[in-house]
This record gives sequence, C-alpha cells and structure tokens, in this order.
Amino acid sequence: MWVLATYQPTTFFSLKPSNATSSGGKTLLTPTPYAIKMGLLDAAIRTDGIGSGEEAWQWIRGLSFAVRVPERALVNNVFTRILKPTRSKGKNGYDRTIGYREYVHFAGNMKLGFEIHDNSQMESLKQLLPHITYFGKRGGFFQFLPPIQQVEGLPSDFTPLGEQADTWHIQSQLQHLDDCDDMMTFEQADIYSGKNIRVGKERRTCLAMLPYRLRKSSRGFSDYERLGI
Repeated sequence: MWVLATYQPTTFFSLKPSNATSSGGKTLLTPTPYAIKMGLLDAAIRTDGIGSGEEAWQWIRGLSFAVRVPERALVNNVFTRILKPTRSKGKNGYDRTIGYREYVHFAGNMKLGFEIHDNSQMESLKQLLPHITYFGKRGGFFQFLPPIQQVEGLPSDFTPLGEQADTWHIQSQLQHLDDCDDMMTFEQADIYSGKNIRVGKERRTCLAMLPYRLRKSSRGFSDYERLGI
C-alpha cells in the first residue's frame, strides 16, 4: 500500500548533497529520503513529545519513498558572502569569504509516496504529514495540500528514491541522495545526543534518476522541465 501526499512549494528550495563543502556544491532537485525522514521525526516530536518521536523512529527509518517532481524547476546560481571560522593560529572569530549557492524555484506541486505495510503505521503517518512544513535547507517551505490518498500500487509518474530503475530516459538527471540505514538509532538521529553518524554505515548514499530534461541554461540559471508533460 502506498500513501500519497501533495505539497505546494511556497519559497525557494535548496539542499546540497551530503558530500558538498560549505563553500560550494550544486543543489539537489528533490528532497532526499534522509531529509524526509528527519521531517517526519521532527513532526512526531513537535506534536506528541520526544518519547513519541523515539517510538515513531522505529518505523520511520525503514520507510521507502517515491516522488512526483513538479512540472518545472528553475535553478538560480548565485555567489554570496559568507562567514567561516578563522583558521589563523591564535585568533578567534570569522573570516569573510565567497560561497556558491543554488536555489530552486518549483512550478507546480510535489507529490511524495510512502510505502506502508502496517495499518497502525499508516494512521500515524497520516497524522504527521500535515505537520511537515519544509524540506531541505531551513526556510525551504512547503504547504501540505489535502487530501491524503491511499493506492495499491505506485503510479507510473512517480520516481522511487533509493532504488535503481530498470529503465530511464537519456535526458533524466542523476541525483546522489542520502538515506539512513535500518539500524540507525534514535540517539544517532538526535543531534543533541553526541552520537556519531558514520557515512557509508548509518548514513548511506543512494541514486535516483529524476525525469527532468534541461530546457535552457546560462551563467545564472538552469531551466528543467519534467519529462512526459
């Protein structure tokens, strides 16, 4: 059984790959499974407390996802001034430098699909989905749009995240996404616990071929259109 939820982008979206540096890195064109799971965990804690979040994490971490990307994605490329901790010996504070940033303007709604095998988990998921307000970098707001749908099979216009597709269009965009392992503990998901997350172990990389073709690009932007529209 798949649960489908619709979100309307209300601001620019930005989410760098996990291997990007603070000074640069291209943005992804979709939220990662890791970001979606953290959004669900945050919603569980905000609505019912940290104990409820720890209980919900037991099924959230193993969820499988799919996405129906918006019709258009316009990526703006900008350079901006940033502050970085100084590396000079004997000095504290920050140095001014330049960072490369990308921000995505989505035209159209984004749909997320969640594969569920348990009715109790389905009801919990339905309660959490309306409380997710952003994906990716804080400030990348999305508005939940009812209703939540239940379908037996995943619609053909959805792209599974974290699974290698049997076929894909030659113009599709390859994205390196991150996800968490099924054994990742709640303490490792809790940023205040001090527990480390090891890349390649608790936090792993997966691939997705998003059905976007590049329509036009220049020095300052890249314009993508969803295939099949």
